[in-house]
Amino acid sequence: MASSLSSADDPVLQYILVRRDLIQACAACQDLHWPIGSVVAQGAHAAVAAIAESYNDEYTSRYLADLGQMRKVVLQVDNDRHLQEFASTLRSRDVRHHVWMERPENIATCLCTAPYPQSMIRPLFAGLRLLR
Repeated sequence: MASSLSSADDPVLQYILVRRDLIQACAACQDLHWPIGSVVAQGAHAAVAAIAESYNDEYTSRYLADLGQMRKVVLQVDNDRHLQEFASTLRSRDVRHHVWMERPENIATCLCTAPYPQSMIRPLFAGLRLLR
């Protein structure tokens, strides 16, 4: 994956996908109702893991070169099935990412991509909504 735009025109960023069902209050989700702080921590864990796993990549180096300009986009998926579908899509397109598993429960809570130029990665997430 190569990007022809300048870094100012095409910022390097990470996408974080969070399971909405973990924070959504509903009758079917009572056992999954997590505090928002816990879900934020899951996203932070996934972001750090994705950086660690891609530490020597060109785009990760660019991302870390200017700490004040780091960008992340936090989107929501409905549930574990949707999270796993996106992980499978990312794997099939050779997009580096990390699915965070909460231990010892073995619950996949979110995923985060390694840093990529926006033009390369944004189209993969079209149709997803910002986490609110």
